[in-house]
Amino acid sequence: MPLDNLPSHSHVHPAASALSRAVTGARLVVAGVSGGRDLQRRLTEMGLPRGAEFEVVGRMGRHGAVIVSIHGARVVIGAGMADKIEVAPAGVSA
Repeated sequence: MPLDNLPSHSHVHPAASALSRAVTGARLVVAGVSGGRDLQRRLTEMGLPRGAEFEVVGRMGRHGAVIVSIHGARVVIGAGMADKIEVAPAGVSA
């Protein structure tokens, strides 16, 4: 099933987990969002719609914000938002 056809709730991909648990250097894909339409819209505006591939380039503290790189830009995602973003390893199909 293509990632853009997946439902926008948790457990959308067998290998999916919250972005907040990702490690620096991981190449990931947005598999789903467990938030509402406003969060989905905001992520799309940031360049992170469902199916987008990106790399985790840093963290702000152990349980803080996650810094990602997408299309050459760095984006900081707060811890609360990162908890609601389901990601899977890039290049891994369901």
